[in-house]
Amino acid sequence: MRIDVPLAQYLLAATTALATGAPVPLPWRCEECKKFPDRSDGEHLTFLMPNGTVVVLVGCEGYHHIDPAALGLERGNWQTVEQCEADAAGVQDDDPPPGRRMQNEPGA
Repeated sequence: MRIDVPLAQYLLAATTALATGAPVPLPWRCEECKKFPDRSDGEHLTFLMPNGTVVVLVGCEGYHHIDPAALGLERGNWQTVEQCEADAAGVQDDDPPPGRRMQNEPGA
């Protein structure tokens, strides 16, 4: 069995922060598909808050939705939504600013 260590570290840090009430942004909507996912939709990794709110941890396209720096982790290749869209359109930028999400690269 192969474990994606950066993803595991991110999920552990994110769920710990949310469970302890740490001041981190709470993304309720998936930035990729713009949906408010249900806990069991099978496309998103979510966290159920004590008040019943569903928070998106990883979106349907594999992007992390809580800034790793807010969780005490390295930023990795965290990019703004705008930069991700520009990348998809073929626009190149050598130094994207820190922002809204990070792509979870398999085997990283």
